[in-house]
Amino acid sequence: MHTQGDSLLGSDKVEEYIEFYKKAIKCAPQDATLKCRLGTVYVMTDQAENAVEALSPNEMGEEGLIGLASVQKMIGKDQDAIATYNKSI
Repeated sequence: MHTQGDSLLGSDKVEEYIEFYKKAIKCAPQDATLKCRLGTVYVMTDQAENAVEALSPNEMGEEGLIGLASVQKMIGKDQDAIATYNKSI
């Protein structure tokens, strides 16, 4: 499943990539990798606020929390980033 989504990212089909991963997350809401990949495409397309939402700490493991902290830092939410990072350790 991840490979199909990754192939869309390499094309001009970013919206399809986003929709693919949103659907995949609905099927596997516990999969932090899916959420991280969706968050990554949002960051790559200057949609960092959407990345924060995609990487919401609810039901996220350490990997997801670190990704969320990175995005929060990127958009200038330093205190939130520190708090999120601390939750991951």
